[in-house]
Amino acid sequence: MKSTFFIIVVLFALMSFIKCEDEIKQLREKMIKYANECYKEMNITKEEGKKMRADRDFAKERLRCYSVCFMKKSNELDENNKFHIETISKIEHTLYPEKADEIMKAISICIDKVKNIEDKCDLANAYDDCVQGNVGKN
Repeated sequence: MKSTFFIIVVLFALMSFIKCEDEIKQLREKMIKYANECYKEMNITKEEGKKMRADRDFAKERLRCYSVCFMKKSNELDENNKFHIETISKIEHTLYPEKADEIMKAISICIDKVKNIEDKCDLANAYDDCVQGNVGKN
């Protein structure tokens, strides 16, 4: 009886792990889709996109609105430039469960810091820069 219970518990844990891995895979696929849609809309080649993300170089006029495009497609930011904290939290907790609380602290700080920036592209870039600069500092 105990061994049957143990096997059931192990199977349940394995099924939960598989479900979690599938959820991560689906979310990553969505994020790639959104990135590709923004590249296409903004005439950014995949090579430019890789370099832009690696260098964190969004300053060029043609590239400066990439972040806002991505954030709107992923429903992290609405048309009125308001952050959807619940959506952001779900994304972070799904993709980075071990660091999600730390990331969310940085995100909360950064949302407060950038909330009065009116230009949507400047807002998204300032937010991204702030989060990158604050993760690991709290």
